[in-house]
Amino acid sequence: MERKTWYLLAFSAIVFLLAALIGFYGKDKQENITTDLVAIGAAILAVTVARELLYKGKAPVVDERTKKIVRFASSYSWWLSYVLIAILILVDQFNLATLSAQSVLGLVFFFMVFSQFALRFYFERKGDVE
Repeated sequence: MERKTWYLLAFSAIVFLLAALIGFYGKDKQENITTDLVAIGAAILAVTVARELLYKGKAPVVDERTKKIVRFASSYSWWLSYVLIAILILVDQFNLATLSAQSVLGLVFFFMVFSQFALRFYFERKGDVE
């Protein structure tokens, strides 16, 4: 395993330890913090293990084409997120739905992440981007 993998595993262990310490010695109001820290530690651990199993210790190939595809996918995702935000503003202006700030932020965040992955997948299958 490469050094980055060990660092991520150690960081997730530290996050779990911090969650345990806050859970044992914290007051009752820190339940959300403990739950969030456990979720963060589990996510870091899952991504690290999945990455290690997927690449089997070898780093993915990063060339100019891959960098270009990632840049294009990120920029397209960013602009699509602007469109989503504009649509959400219109939904709020015309009272089509009641949206809380937490639901809007969650929707925009996950839309940005998933659209970037989907566009990256699309551009990789398409070939070169222009």
